[in-house]
Amino acid sequence: MSVLSIAQASSGPDRIPLPSFIDTIVIMTNTSTRTANEATMIRLSFPALLAAICLPITVAAEVALPVEIVTVHASPRTIDYRLFGKIEAADSFPGAFRASGRIVEITVETGDHVPAGTVIARLDATQAEAAVAGAQAGLAATDALLRQAEQARDRAENLLERGVGTQSQLDAAEEAFLAAQAGRRQAEARLATTMQALEDTVIRATTDLIVLDKLAQPGEIVGPGQEVLTLAADGLLEVLFLSPDVAGLDAMRGLAVELEPDTGAPVKTKITEISPVLSASGTVEVRAEIPPGTLPGMTTGDTVDGHVRRETAPVHTVPWTALSATRDGPAVWTVDPDTMAVHLKPITIEGYDDASIAISDGLSNGMLVVGSGSQALYDGMIVTQAGKSQ
Repeated sequence: MSVLSIAQASSGPDRIPLPSFIDTIVIMTNTSTRTANEATMIRLSFPALLAAICLPITVAAEVALPVEIVTVHASPRTIDYRLFGKIEAADSFPGAFRASGRIVEITVETGDHVPAGTVIARLDATQAEAAVAGAQAGLAATDALLRQAEQARDRAENLLERGVGTQSQLDAAEEAFLAAQAGRRQAEARLATTMQALEDTVIRATTDLIVLDKLAQPGEIVGPGQEVLTLAADGLLEVLFLSPDVAGLDAMRGLAVELEPDTGAPVKTKITEISPVLSASGTVEVRAEIPPGTLPGMTTGDTVDGHVRRETAPVHTVPWTALSATRDGPAVWTVDPDTMAVHLKPITIEGYDDASIAISDGLSNGMLVVGSGSQALYDGMIVTQAGKSQ
């Protein structure tokens, strides 16, 4: 234990009684190597102690923190999208029979190019052919009945003109003739129906096609409308991109896209379709047309890259290092140009890239914002531009 005692000087003409002044300080310090009666006495002159106690206390002024300060300006943003996809046939459609039956022939394979007019698949047409034959016979019979009824009507007209026939006979003959005409029209319609049924037993290329997939084999029983082949117009291609669901994707419809094949020069075209829903893989299907003849040597299944550039409306941008937050959302530190004090300003983020953040609300042209160093600030703190002499 240390004991501090203050005593008067023992002698001298300048002796001043306590407690008015102190002229000697005695510090009694016990040590571990001495007894309680042994002590070390240190004498300090009072003027030295008083000078130490009464040293002027100086409060240092706050030093401005060097930070990066940027001036906010509104300017359009150019957004680059990189897309990766593969070539597909445009306007693909199913190849199916309109009738049901057993497949007896499929003349194509996947990847075949089929000229217009080619029969590419057939059903067993035995019943359809029999129905056509019956309808043709029925039409021939109605033709004979129509000729007989026409002759009977003409004969009744002649008899009535010569005065040996009656009006009722002519009316009956006219009625039989009209009935024969109606019967022939029905026979014609029946024949047309059976002929169409026979045609429905085949799949015929109405234009130049490419076979994308073969889904059935000869001998299978299929129903009307059941897909047997997947077909597409030959030579009409498009690119299918699977894009992440990023902000602003819908605005890409109709924009120019530069296709970059593995070999050959880039081709410029445009985005034609953007799916409004996500695919099973969680991506958005983006389609771009391929002008005929622009990608020679490439066909369905080949991969291709796409590059889209989009310019937005003018927005304020700040470095990503400026981003801070409040309890209500994102914010940045703004600088008062008169006092150089910082204050937290809430913002609304429109978008971002690797280097900057686009802000749609909260800032105006000419405002000062703290970039690097924003993590060390508090409201009202004084800052200065980094690198500026103090």
